[in-house]
Amino acid sequence: MPDPESEDRTSSPFLELEQPCPPPRKTSRQYLKRIIAEYEALDMEMPCIRKFPRPPAARPLCLCMESPPEQEMNHAEVLEAVEAAIPDSMENGLLRSIQFENINVICGTAGRKNRWLITVSDFRTRNHLLRCGLTVGENHFVLRRWDDLVMEDYRMHLRRALARQRLLETLSDSWDANQLNGL
Repeated sequence: MPDPESEDRTSSPFLELEQPCPPPRKTSRQYLKRIIAEYEALDMEMPCIRKFPRPPAARPLCLCMESPPEQEMNHAEVLEAVEAAIPDSMENGLLRSIQFENINVICGTAGRKNRWLITVSDFRTRNHLLRCGLTVGENHFVLRRWDDLVMEDYRMHLRRALARQRLLETLSDSWDANQLNGL
């Protein structure tokens, strides 16, 4: 036979309903202004951010040469620069591709550096190009690993997405509290 005292100690589904609801979270105007100011500061710091639907895939054999948007160059000039650094790289299969990436079009902005993606066939060639860079015309360019650059872009995207989410949650909490106060 069950003990009546033990029944009192067990929780019933109705016991939870009898407990008072916690008061709605109110968001102060000062806090709301601070969150908005942080988001606006982030906007000023990073006016154009590349967006990613998912984390970028690794491309360890891809290098990147960034060039100012006002400096015009074409694929033939970049190929010539690679051939000057590594003779017969195309014929020997050391160079797989050269791709132009217009960051201004991708981000919908102006003034950002363009990127030339140079994919090679092995790590030895990649490391050689990283050490020596490329000279196109009279300008010398340092090459960087594409993975490093795209991860910087991805981190900025995540930072912006987190700030946006925080702003929306704060605004939502503020709106909810105002609605409940008006009822």
